[in-house]
Amino acid sequence: MPAGCIIAIGYFAYHTFQGEHGLRAYSVYESQLRELSTTAKQVRAQRETLEHRVALLSPEHIDPDYADELVRRHLGLAHPDEDVIMLEPRR
Repeated sequence: MPAGCIIAIGYFAYHTFQGEHGLRAYSVYESQLRELSTTAKQVRAQRETLEHRVALLSPEHIDPDYADELVRRHLGLAHPDEDVIMLEPRR
């Protein structure tokens, strides 16, 4: 009987530390949670930026400065009286 109890205690002690939901797995879960929290913050910031840009182009009120910036950037257009300075793109 005592040997059976010792084996049972050993079994549960082993799985407390090494098991699928043990203390080692808990530390792995904690590091994954930190990484995912950081990723979620970055995605949230990107989403807020995109929502702001979409709001600037809403059909009810289009921001003329932002629309002008988009046209110039994507179509390469400029007024005849403007000087254009070409810069190397950032890498």
